[in-house]
Amino acid sequence: QGRNGAWQRLALTGLGRAVRLRGIGFGPGGERLVLLGTDGLYRLGADGSARLYGRRDGLPRESVVSALRDRHGTLWLGTDGGGLLGLATPGLSSLYLDPDTGLDLGLGTPTCFRETAPGRVYIAGSAGLCLWEEGRGIRRRWGLREGLPSLEVWALEPDGRGGLWIGTVKGMARLAGGRILPGPSALARSMVHSFLRHQGRLWACTLDQGLVELGPDGRFLAAHPPPPETGQPVVAAVLARPDAVVRHPGPVNGGVELNPEVADGPQAVILDQVTNGVAVRMALLYL
Repeated sequence: QGRNGAWQRLALTGLGRAVRLRGIGFGPGGERLVLLGTDGLYRLGADGSARLYGRRDGLPRESVVSALRDRHGTLWLGTDGGGLLGLATPGLSSLYLDPDTGLDLGLGTPTCFRETAPGRVYIAGSAGLCLWEEGRGIRRRWGLREGLPSLEVWALEPDGRGGLWIGTVKGMARLAGGRILPGPSALARSMVHSFLRHQGRLWACTLDQGLVELGPDGRFLAAHPPPPETGQPVVAAVLARPDAVVRHPGPVNGGVELNPEVADGPQAVILDQVTNGVAVRMALLYL
């Protein structure tokens, strides 16, 4: 969708056939990663270069469902039953067996990655949550016994305090100090699909309550259901617009209506709006 609100069709050059889009991700520098399910992964670089990764590159037959480009430039791919793959040019390496024991790592279907530090990646999926460290492998796991609401984990987002917010099919939780803690009660049973941190708020995309607005500490603020004409309460993902502006007629109830970092941020035009509003009212009273 362009800035004028009109939808545009982007051609994926080089495919030569119809494919089913499974998802889309973004890497550093404007890289786009288009997940094509069983057809592989389509990478579109910021310079316009494009490449399709498929079975000849080492991808399994299973569907590609998640992707992450880490700080080292390694491309991580989660597949539906084919394990976890790491792509470091020029080829693919598979991560699904323990190098010491030769046993299956039991990662299930990896659905989400989150790199919190160089060489430190959290992997979420159909088998809960685990921590992978470079050179050490899988270091820790969290499941139902450790407090996860469900083993089906869909979303991860840093909480700004060294921990993670966790979205599952049976509610939201928080990883703090290595322990799983309950999330906001308003989302205790909600299906949390993804997160977005934007302008001092944490936005939770759910499949049963729409878009839920939370404070930076996870405190429930408001629920924003989709328009009635959609016919369903599903919001699967949101993307912040860098050209958006923040408006308010003033005065602002700081910390309640808007966080100070939002009201005073670079995208706010509140002071200009109030100044111009005074001039307009004076002109109307004069007339």
